[in-house]
Amino acid sequence: LLFALAGTGLFLIVALELRRWLSPFVTFGALIVLVLMVQPFLLARPHMLAWPVLALWTRGLLIAREHDRAPSFAMVPLMTLWANLHGSFLFGILLIGPFALEALICATDKRRTFIAWALFGLAALAAGCLTPHGPQGLLFPFYVSSMDALPLIREWQPTQLTDLVAFTVILFSGLFLALWRGLKVPPLRLLVLIGLLFMALQHIRHQAIFAIVATLVLAKPIAGVMRPEIGAKLSLLPGLMAYRRHCGAMLLLLLAIAGVRLIVPVVPKDGKSVPVSAIAAIPERLRQLPVFNYYDFGGPLIFAKVRPFIDGRADLYGDAFVQNYADIADGDMKLFAEACRRWKIGWVILSAGDPLAGRLRDDPAWRVLYSDPYAVIIVRRSTSP
Repeated sequence: LLFALAGTGLFLIVALELRRWLSPFVTFGALIVLVLMVQPFLLARPHMLAWPVLALWTRGLLIAREHDRAPSFAMVPLMTLWANLHGSFLFGILLIGPFALEALICATDKRRTFIAWALFGLAALAAGCLTPHGPQGLLFPFYVSSMDALPLIREWQPTQLTDLVAFTVILFSGLFLALWRGLKVPPLRLLVLIGLLFMALQHIRHQAIFAIVATLVLAKPIAGVMRPEIGAKLSLLPGLMAYRRHCGAMLLLLLAIAGVRLIVPVVPKDGKSVPVSAIAAIPERLRQLPVFNYYDFGGPLIFAKVRPFIDGRADLYGDAFVQNYADIADGDMKLFAEACRRWKIGWVILSAGDPLAGRLRDDPAWRVLYSDPYAVIIVRRSTSP
């Protein structure tokens, strides 16, 4: 429910910004496009909690430029919240630069404009340091993006346009419409979008940021070429009040859905990342012994109160550990033997197709305790229950 609320907040903020420029019909279409682009990332993970903050932050910068002033200092606490939710907060700080430069180029009083934007930028930078890590937290996104182990993680792999149909169709359809209708975007904002597109093509996980920012930045340029019915230029609270009946109806619907969900919770089923049956089959004695596990099984094992060898937070384990894990999973028995000696590993739970699983099936020192299409549990004979 928390993450659903975060997604609702994102779409609400984007919708209110779109309605400032576009007709209800065009706004609805743009929201559908945004839903399709972020759908692969609708996961109960911290990045979703940061999405509404990203939308509010970008909207605040756009409104500041629209009124030819520096952003309000009321936005600064958003940066502290963002920095404590997700590492993408650094993008929000960097996004100030292009808008500040655009303001400086257009300003008549350049000194006053520079000071106003510089003070806001410094305040945002200081707010981003208000985390348990302090100023060092500013370096963390750079550390993660430079890890050698990133190619092993799907969300950090390059975007394959042939695999992501929705992203590819929307991207090229958007380029076609932009060229056909002569869409005009201010140069610095266009550079921001091109940079975000490059990031999205370089790493799958950046597609959502590109989609959210592009939707907000392109609203006004699209209105300029489509000439639709322009919505009233309302701020966030008056915008909600203008649609209070609709919001009231939607709130009742959301409460009803939340009630049903609390009464009838989601029951996880076996899948390639959630081996429900395999985890249920782990004997109590094994649960207390060190394990070597498939990367994607780390989270489910933690929920089952089993301490994993590794989980999805690769950045916390570091390059050397993750690379060593990958080599072992690929069937390097020498490294596996070293890991067993160092970590006293007594059993493994792996994806059924892992090369290491195949090697251990043939090893007389190990035996298969459980197997299904999603996972296999193999135990050392000397520690078998």
